[in-house]
Amino acid sequence: MADDVLRVTIGAWTPDMGLSLNGRRRASPWEIRRWQADAHAIMTWALLHGDWHEEVPTFRRAHVTVEFVFPVRRRRDPDNLSGLAKPLLDVLVREKVLVDDDSEHMDLTVRAVVERGVTATRITVTPWASGRA
Repeated sequence: MADDVLRVTIGAWTPDMGLSLNGRRRASPWEIRRWQADAHAIMTWALLHGDWHEEVPTFRRAHVTVEFVFPVRRRRDPDNLSGLAKPLLDVLVREKVLVDDDSEHMDLTVRAVVERGVTATRITVTPWASGRA
């Protein structure tokens, strides 16, 4: 893999806003589970069907950047969006891309990006120090 960086782009999709930290307060546990299951399924598909030339790497320690691309500008708090990233990170751990998603193994950046007319989710995993397994 070029430069030992894993990039996953899921076009035309962002997780349901009900998974945001504010959204979770207003949703029922059943809605949250359904949204998480949807996010898990989409992330797993994107990871397993990505355009990799080799096996998906495992990172012992990594910096993960999750960008949610929205088609319109409006106020979005990165800390609130971190709830949207959780099911995506869970898939990275389950599929052994990350050893764990705790602070010893992962550094996380979550941001909202505005690109007119575009909806997407972009995940970038970069080795942190000598973090490739």
